[in-house]
Amino acid sequence: MRNTFEKRLKERLSKEFQRFDKFIQIQMGTAEKTDCAREAFLEFRRRTHRADIASLPTMRRWFGIGTFHKPTREHVIHMCFALDLSEEQAQEYLKKGLSEPGFQVNNYQELIFLYGIVNHYTYEECLSMMRQFEQNFDREFTYSNHAATQQINQKFEQVKLYPRDEFLLWMADHADWFKGYSRTTLDYLIQYRKIILTAARKEQEERLYCMLEEIGFYQWLAKHPAQSESRESIRYYLRRKNTKGYHISEHMKENVLEPVQVVYQEKDTNISIIREIYEVAKNKQGGQPRQYGKTGQIRRVSNKYLSDLFSIPFQRERAGWVLSAVRNLERIPAEMACPPEINEKAEQYFHLMRPFSTVGEALERLYHEKKEQKRRCIVIQRSDILPLILHAAQFCYRMEITDKRYDAKEARTYFEQFANAALTACNMAPISRTYELDTALLTCFQPEEMYGYPDVLEVLGKE
Repeated sequence: MRNTFEKRLKERLSKEFQRFDKFIQIQMGTAEKTDCAREAFLEFRRRTHRADIASLPTMRRWFGIGTFHKPTREHVIHMCFALDLSEEQAQEYLKKGLSEPGFQVNNYQELIFLYGIVNHYTYEECLSMMRQFEQNFDREFTYSNHAATQQINQKFEQVKLYPRDEFLLWMADHADWFKGYSRTTLDYLIQYRKIILTAARKEQEERLYCMLEEIGFYQWLAKHPAQSESRESIRYYLRRKNTKGYHISEHMKENVLEPVQVVYQEKDTNISIIREIYEVAKNKQGGQPRQYGKTGQIRRVSNKYLSDLFSIPFQRERAGWVLSAVRNLERIPAEMACPPEINEKAEQYFHLMRPFSTVGEALERLYHEKKEQKRRCIVIQRSDILPLILHAAQFCYRMEITDKRYDAKEARTYFEQFANAALTACNMAPISRTYELDTALLTCFQPEEMYGYPDVLEVLGKE
């Protein structure tokens, strides 16, 4: 059965999938031509009046000339301006071309870009608008903690044709809305995280019960009413070399302690998600790749990446403070003493070894942190959320069918509906076999049983 899954997965992933170079070739009308990549690039250069979005070698790679390299989100947004795309077309470039969410209206930069697209402003004019809006960062304000995406979208429809200054005034009046990330998407991510950890704990509880039964722990517990089933009592029991003549091997002790860590874990950690979703035996990883397949959508992630993903609110809050601090400090001579309120906040956010002595010293560190925060303030992508959706959907499906037999078609439909509800709410493209990741996840529903994301990584790691 496992061999059949491997064979089907490799067969289905052997075809061409939606990738940005294929997408842009279609948009440029050259997909059917012999030298489609080069022709698309030349047409793109003609339509954009040879705009310098990036270096020529970099832009060529976006079109699949030589080696393919996916453009960044910022580059694609710049591209939308250079091509003078409509709002609908620009959303398509992000959602279908990049396989990322559409414009993040909670992010003031992307909302201004969207406003610029609607009103046919230039990319540079939008950057100027951002600098004007950032003057609001001279004052501190508290970001709204509730999901405001729908509210912003509704209001944007009413104000998107406002003159520039009126639009910026409207944004300034609602600055607390622009926290820089989609609360809806983050809430879905947290919801799936809870489901996955609940499933993992339930599975490990059952496993632990069977092993404790095998080594006589419950018999011992019945004879010692002062003891209760806990991490401490299990460890105490395992430390006993012999129990009524029953020897517990070191191997069995290790096996018991493994689920104990999960079952009695006081705080949910990202390590648990890594273990459930992304962990593959080192000898089955195919070396140490982070990405598998042809498009980069199928990948393993690090604990650090997950940490940044789930701490987006903190990262955005810190980024906002850094911008505010920089703007205020730039007005003060570099040799002046650093204001105490800056040191206080910097210690809170960065755990300084010592306070800044001068404004110049503080600015040097904050300029570095400004660049670092840009890297850490990531946008949640389809490829981040879909592996978690698969695991959560499979667990929920198993809980629903209980005594019924597994049905591959029914389970696959359940997953698609489960996923599409979230993807639509998160302004992401729905499940489609044109995407490599989606095809891999749909292949997990085999006639005989369901497979998970780690199985996909393991199969592709062998190649």
